[in-house]
Amino acid sequence: MTKYILGISAFYHDSAASIIKDGMIIAAAQEERFTRIKNDKSFPVNSILFCINYAKINLMQVKDIIFYDNSINSWERVVHNISIFDIFDLYKISKDTFNKKVLLHKYLQKFFKYKISNEQKIYFLDHHLSHASSAFYPSPFKQSCIITIDGVGEWATTTIGIGKGSKIKLLKKLDFPNSLGLIYSAFTSYCGFEVNSGEYKLMGLAPYGKPIYFNMLKNNILKKSFDGVYEINEFYFSFGKKKRMFNKNLISLIGFQPRKSSDDLNQKFLNLAASIQKLIEELILDICKYAKKITKQNNLCLAGGVALNCVANGLIVESKIFNNIWIQPAAGDAGGSLGSALYLSYNKYLNKRKYFDSMQNSFLGNNINNKDVKRYLDEKGINYELLNNNSLIKFISKEIQSNKIIGVCRGRMEFGPRALGNRSILADARNVRAQTHINLKVKFRESFRPFAAILLKDDAKKYFGFVKRSPYMLIVTKLIEKYRLKVSKKLNKNLINYLQQKRSEISAVTHVDYSTRLQIVEKNNRFIFDLLKDYKKNTGVGVLVNTSFNVKDEPIVSDIFDALNCFYNTEIDILVLGNAVIKK
Repeated sequence: MTKYILGISAFYHDSAASIIKDGMIIAAAQEERFTRIKNDKSFPVNSILFCINYAKINLMQVKDIIFYDNSINSWERVVHNISIFDIFDLYKISKDTFNKKVLLHKYLQKFFKYKISNEQKIYFLDHHLSHASSAFYPSPFKQSCIITIDGVGEWATTTIGIGKGSKIKLLKKLDFPNSLGLIYSAFTSYCGFEVNSGEYKLMGLAPYGKPIYFNMLKNNILKKSFDGVYEINEFYFSFGKKKRMFNKNLISLIGFQPRKSSDDLNQKFLNLAASIQKLIEELILDICKYAKKITKQNNLCLAGGVALNCVANGLIVESKIFNNIWIQPAAGDAGGSLGSALYLSYNKYLNKRKYFDSMQNSFLGNNINNKDVKRYLDEKGINYELLNNNSLIKFISKEIQSNKIIGVCRGRMEFGPRALGNRSILADARNVRAQTHINLKVKFRESFRPFAAILLKDDAKKYFGFVKRSPYMLIVTKLIEKYRLKVSKKLNKNLINYLQQKRSEISAVTHVDYSTRLQIVEKNNRFIFDLLKDYKKNTGVGVLVNTSFNVKDEPIVSDIFDALNCFYNTEIDILVLGNAVIKK
């Protein structure tokens, strides 16, 4: 008998739903893509509806429902913090969240107008076990070390485990407040960016600075660090007390006031970003070395929000601590919905794993159907040309060679924070002005933000000496020396001029420290693979700019309406909607 399992994550940030059928991933999506509220934490009504509709079932046909977090243990941590800090506002907020989690069945009844049957059960899984499951079960490894690192689950902030076959065992854990995720978020806030969404900005900012505060931070904010065990000096932080997560003691230590989001970024903050990035990288490598020591595994699976730090991931690969590494593309809380459902599938129903990457390029969301596209465009009176796949590939390739910026919304939407070709903005990686133009005129965001390269395996080897898999844009590496062009090292007040120096043949994806985030496309991502092949045949370079199809502070586009709205309100030149081409 077919068994469907629905996984849910909600109420903290990045709510999502996933559905599993007899051990196989059918669909998964984040709530933000439907509500258009970035990092939406509300109960994922739309995501649940999408999942069950895509599976062509109703909610009564779902055998089990599982939540990605153990609410009782989370509440215990909150009460502990309240008893220390005596914060009644936190109590009210946390009690409301706790009630939502525990009374999950009432939320399902409220939004879906049905009562849970005796045959259906609701489960709650520990937060980091959900992360670990999301990392190991979709991976191609028969056995592997598993590391999860985030802000905080119930109590755990970091876990080390081992996966063998269909079983996972967590061996070690670090508990709150010892948290790499919370440290990184505290410095994200200090540098004037929003917690739980601005961490990418801090990582992108780090190469502009020098880690001159590294030793000072390491010697003060950490009490000790050995064998992967670190202890946070709470004297400088207020994780349980204040929204901004740090206190006056940290300000006194650093020696200058936190940045307001409206303030310019000066060299002090660039250096601070570089320093905390270096510290986090060192701690992550310490954890990896310790994990290798106790698990004796050659493979590594990673998940948790900190696993989205692709610079640190690149260093793990470079360190060769493990032979192979697989990172869950939806590594944050959204992926917990998937991990919890997979855990139940393999542990309650004893489904057997098939050892391949089962994330399907992370194309697990809603589909853009050409019939729907044609109907919508005809109704709105929008001019378009419908092309077959081969003609469309040649058209996009030719237009990018002419420095056109292309918005692509076709196929199934990506699950996770990265656009991987189906909800992407593509551009010529050789165009030195592409980075600042897309940042300022298309994305309406900070000009310093780097772009990823979407490229063929041969080009990854040629330009970066990189021979591992990286299909999910989660690893940063550096350009081989012989392809680097010398530029002025001085960062003056004119950031645009500094950025628009030609650093390589693929300058638009070459960051100021000659690093690049790689998305290496394989044949199973057929449309983009063929596009890159055609582009390389005409230019000699199988590399393009790939950035998410959205503007600052908005989620990635989901459907036809979102794509058209973003297209007409930005300086994107051409929209590819399914197989329809729309020009301005």
